[in-house]
Amino acid sequence: MSDTHSTDQCIGVPKHYHIIPVDVPKEQVILPIAREHLETDEIAIFPLEEDVDEDLDELTKILRGMLGHETTVEDCLATVKDAYSTAYVKLKDYLERDENCRVWVNVAGAADGCGVAFSQAATALQIEYPEHRPNINIYTVSNDGKPEPVGSAPSGQPTDVGKTILRYLYSGESPTSITELARCLSNKELEPAFRSKVQYNVKKLEKQGYLKREGDHQMRPLLTPTGRMWVDVHAHDPDNNGGSHERD
Repeated sequence: MSDTHSTDQCIGVPKHYHIIPVDVPKEQVILPIAREHLETDEIAIFPLEEDVDEDLDELTKILRGMLGHETTVEDCLATVKDAYSTAYVKLKDYLERDENCRVWVNVAGAADGCGVAFSQAATALQIEYPEHRPNINIYTVSNDGKPEPVGSAPSGQPTDVGKTILRYLYSGESPTSITELARCLSNKELEPAFRSKVQYNVKKLEKQGYLKREGDHQMRPLLTPTGRMWVDVHAHDPDNNGGSHERD
């Protein structure tokens, strides 16, 4: 078989990128790759604790030496915010590099908040870029070393009003109801149509996982960790300009 024919066969074959955050590196975490349950082209390991070099060396020896996979060990991530931002940027970079790629986020080795941040970053990208939902996979590892999918995110992303709501709540304000929230966001006397728009967006954000409601009759809208991290990541977006709150 000629080299040209082999190359033609590979056209359209997606690359498989693996992101593995670990607080205590264990061989169990990489079993889905080692046992070839998942296809693999590149692996990025993100340590979440200092002083785990020896354990990481064992994992990389298996991945690089025994299995021959391209593997990098990134800098340690000490805070949830750093973990979320780094995971978000890394995942987005893979998707922009190759829109047909498959990205696998393995959260089996990360039980703390930093590990959860990787899952939330992947979920946020599923929401913001629904066309890439099939490309982003979040999983843990079963006792027998097989990948177990973690729940996927709903489709859709915040509307302009939704973004305004998220940023307003992030600023520290704590309205006790949707009506109070709408009144705070309105640049003039509150109109029923604008209140309805805010109510619609609050419900949508709640379904998407950005908001939750607590308090008496579950009326007080609050940011979830995903909502708070979304604002962190998008703090410098062009549309974050403090303009009118009554955009469509």
